[in-house]
Amino acid sequence: MPVVSAKSIRSVALPAEHGAWSLWLEPALLAMLVAPSTPGIPFVLISFCFLLLHQPLRIVLIDVNRGKRYDRTRLAAVFLVLYIAIAGMVLLGIIAQVDTSVFIPLMPAFIAAIVVVWYYDLRGNSRDWLPEVLGAVIMSTFATSMALAGGWTWPASLALSVIAAARSVSAVFYVRARLCQIKYGRDEFRAVIASYILFLCTLVILYLLRLAPFLALLALASLAARAIMELRRATILGAKVLGVQEVLLGLVYVFVVAAGFIFGV
Repeated sequence: MPVVSAKSIRSVALPAEHGAWSLWLEPALLAMLVAPSTPGIPFVLISFCFLLLHQPLRIVLIDVNRGKRYDRTRLAAVFLVLYIAIAGMVLLGIIAQVDTSVFIPLMPAFIAAIVVVWYYDLRGNSRDWLPEVLGAVIMSTFATSMALAGGWTWPASLALSVIAAARSVSAVFYVRARLCQIKYGRDEFRAVIASYILFLCTLVILYLLRLAPFLALLALASLAARAIMELRRATILGAKVLGVQEVLLGLVYVFVVAAGFIFGV
């Protein structure tokens, strides 16, 4: 029986993209801070399984599509079944405790996930900007279900996901632009600026509708100013340093926004 190394397990059981952890953590943490509820806790675990199953699913589908069967294929299949089983058991445990409407926001997320896997992963294009943006939006969608489970209205719950996506989607464009600068010396400002302008305008509308706190708008504006400044400075950073910075900034954004909701600022 072949010995399975820790490295082999990590390669099939955990996300290949380090930024994926933030895409899960930020909306889940934000929802639990501002709309805490007992039914919301299982959604954190379900969203975590949803994050984890992408890597083994991608490996299994790519290998099967090529007509290959490796040791990694079988190992990935084991973790894929494990993650689905855990998510399924958690889902069955809460489905009788909450209104079925809380699952409605997740349906488009699952459809988008299928598109990412079948169209991009099988073609080896998972590093393109669109699947990365879709991944950020998909994970942000869980915040809507968690807020609904916490008793929030539909408009407020949807607004919470938009606030989470405003940070994560803009971060995707910013990190891609910074890596492009670092690796190739090219400036890719337009997508970053466009994403921040789009979400800033959206948050202004949500603020005027009293669906978002002013601190959310202020936090995103601060991140936009910082992104433009860093892109203009073009400081050379390692990819890991850049990743750590984004994780920390994402947490700061979450806590600032949460403070805005909690204290009505």
